[in-house]
Amino acid sequence: MSATGIKSLTHHYVDLSEVRMHYVVAGEGYPVVLLHGWPQTWYEWRHIIDKLAPHYRVIAPDLRGLGDTSCPTSGYEKKPSRMMCGSWCITS
Repeated sequence: MSATGIKSLTHHYVDLSEVRMHYVVAGEGYPVVLLHGWPQTWYEWRHIIDKLAPHYRVIAPDLRGLGDTSCPTSGYEKKPSRMMCGSWCITS
């Protein structure tokens, strides 16, 4: 069991073109992606993940530059389309 109390919670990393993204996955079924705000991390969703995991496959990434996801060496760009690209890549 993880520190959050979610039995099936697993941590993953994926190397994208500009960052190494960290995300957690719990449960099975239709995917639900939880995106945190600034300056939180996936951990902000820990109580929600616990409730959703019995019914859905919950995916909660750390957005670029936050938590265990790296920041691009070229700097942090705040354009929403760039921030969301990483999240799209781990769910497709």
